[in-house]
Amino acid sequence: ILIAQGLLALLSSLLHDQHKGYFHHLWYIFPRKDLWLPDICAYWLTFFTLYSNLMPISLYPTTEFCNAMQSYFIRNDKDLFYREPDSDFNGGDGFPARARSSNLCTE
Repeated sequence: ILIAQGLLALLSSLLHDQHKGYFHHLWYIFPRKDLWLPDICAYWLTFFTLYSNLMPISLYPTTEFCNAMQSYFIRNDKDLFYREPDSDFNGGDGFPARARSSNLCTE
């Protein structure tokens, strides 16, 4: 995600540098001349900061994917199989463990 964020910021700063002539007649967003860094670097940092909210957004699907995989492994674990010896419950076959909550251990 961090590499994609950096590439997106690079693309945005290059496009901004290419089209900054359009902004010269707009007095309220005219590019400043007193930047310490070259324009590409300064605007790369600006866009990288603006795109920094991509990181927490991408963590949510990753966490949900990890929970789904944990649930899959719990369901298919042969050691977590319940079989009551003196019962005819479920035809005497028993049943595998099930994760019935999406709030599994995320540590």
